Amino acid sequence: FVSPNVSAPERGGGLDELRRFLNVDHQGWTLIKAFLVAALRPSVPCPILVAKGEQGAGKTTACRIISALVDPRTGALRGVPREVRDLTAAARNSWIVCFDNLSHLPEELADAACRLATGGGFGGRELYSDHDEAIFDATRPMVFNAIPDLGAARPDFLDRAVIVEFLDMKPEMRRDEAQFWREFEELRPRILGALLDAASAGLRNLPNVSLDQPPRMADFAIWVNACEESLGMKPGEALAAYQSNRTETHNLALESSPLYEPVAELAREGFSGTVAELHARLNCMMSESMRRSVRWPKAPSALGSALRRMASNLRAVGIDIQFSRADIRGRRMVSLVCASEPRKRSSVAVSDRQ
Repeated sequence: FVSPNVSAPERGGGLDELRRFLNVDHQGWTLIKAFLVAALRPSVPCPILVAKGEQGAGKTTACRIISALVDPRTGALRGVPREVRDLTAAARNSWIVCFDNLSHLPEELADAACRLATGGGFGGRELYSDHDEAIFDATRPMVFNAIPDLGAARPDFLDRAVIVEFLDMKPEMRRDEAQFWREFEELRPRILGALLDAASAGLRNLPNVSLDQPPRMADFAIWVNACEESLGMKPGEALAAYQSNRTETHNLALESSPLYEPVAELAREGFSGTVAELHARLNCMMSESMRRSVRWPKAPSALGSALRRMASNLRAVGIDIQFSRADIRGRRMVSLVCASEPRKRSSVAVSDRQ
């Protein structure tokens, strides 16, 4: 879909010319513009763009468009890597890493994606050597498409994600693919020029930008705030869209967890005790089928790890959770209290899913 001879950017275009190629609502369009301008800035943490929607909603096409603007090359979309080494190789050879048609998100890949989004090192034994280590340290923009159950993803992955919902595409909205790409290729130099102009304006504005309460991925929020006027946004629009998306992501992470409802109930009463005591209390509150579920923590250590991953999401919905250091007997204390009334979980999420 991408010509090997990529046209140079042209002046006089606008990002609004890209709008008709993407099947998203206004908030989704705002987040995609923010991601695009963030993907141009090297060595700065960039959230993971997750394309979500029904089959045939145009997610794969959107991923190809994003890749064509930021890192044009053939073979832009990849399948799920078999191991972290494959992800590292993709990041070494590409500026933006796009994964298409993921049927699930392995924990090892989620952890590696988190490191790559915010900057981190990957090490391994160098080939043909017994003692030398090869180190790769980088930050890369990433796009994930078609993860069926996002809620099952690790909370730390969701905490670094921007989730864009693609709309249901009506039959009358579909276009001939060859014509679609011809139209995009004609406009791509103008769109790219507008995107580079936005990044240039952001560099000029950046020294004057400060946020009173920066969110997670603060560098991303500050950078997009510096670029938003040149992106055609109103002051504060990008940050508002990002904050709204983060709220939805927090809710998604919690509603998919079997721990959320019983933890919220204990927090309303107030709880303080060891992790083992908390594990015993939670076991008493759940049905046998849920306790036997693969998603239910079977031991106090597993519960402690799960709660630490959920902690930021719990605090975002009004549940304050605190952990203490291990005492001389090796016991760790945990306390739960409601800073505000936590939101109720939907009836679908409450069901005992195996």
